[in-house]
This record gives sequence, structure tokens and C-alpha cells, in this order.
Amino acid sequence: MDRSQRLGMIEAIWGEHKTAEQIAEILEILQKAGQLAFVTRVDRNKAVFLKKIFQSAEFHSQARCLTLGKSEEFQPSLGEVLVLSGGTSDLVVAAEAELALRLHGIKTELILDVGVSGIHRLIDRLNRIKKLML
Repeated sequence: MDRSQRLGMIEAIWGEHKTAEQIAEILEILQKAGQLAFVTRVDRNKAVFLKKIFQSAEFHSQARCLTLGKSEEFQPSLGEVLVLSGGTSDLVVAAEAELALRLHGIKTELILDVGVSGIHRLIDRLNRIKKLML
């Protein structure tokens, strides 16, 4: 419960190996404490169950994550992060990474399909990438 004080990061709950009931218990504790909840690796069935209990929860299907509570406002001093995905098989992980950054107040942009087979797509975006590196 003190991760934000210790590390400046929100509490993240690994949801893949927890039951929906276990996740609900954790969400209840975080909600009572007024903390943003970020649950990773949540399948659709668990999300449906949890949304029945926590109507304001949001399921981010592309990232397979569920959030409950208000995320941080964007903080321009933190800059912007490009999250690159080699292909659709990387999409879930890339979307989760992007969501985690946004929840911490970091502006993001997700760029998909820039792997080896789509190298021309990466080259097309080099100016955007270089701009953020400066």
C-alpha cells in the first residue's frame, strides 16, 4: 500500500494468476484508500465480473488491464515516450506498457508494426522518433 510513497509509482496488481474474487478484495482496499488501482493480465471474464462490482472500473482490452480510480494528470516535465511494437504479437505488452506510462502522467504514443518485416514503417517514422530524442 505504500509503493507510491516508496517509489513514486502506483500499485500494480498481477491479475493473471489471481481469481476475480482475490482481485476484487485488493481493489476494494485500494479504493477505500483512495488509490488508483492498476491490474495487469486480466482476461475478459475477470473484467466482466469485476465491472459488476466496480462500475467505474475500466477494462483496457488491448492491454488486458483493468484500472479503477483517477490516473495522474499529464506532467510535461516527464516528457513523452514512444512505445514501439514489432508486430501484432507484441501488441498486448506494448499496450500495457503504454497504459502504465499514461497512468503515471507520462504522455505516450504507440507505434505498431515496426519490426523487421515492416522496416519500411519504422523508416517512415524516423523523423518522429528523432524529434523526441532531442
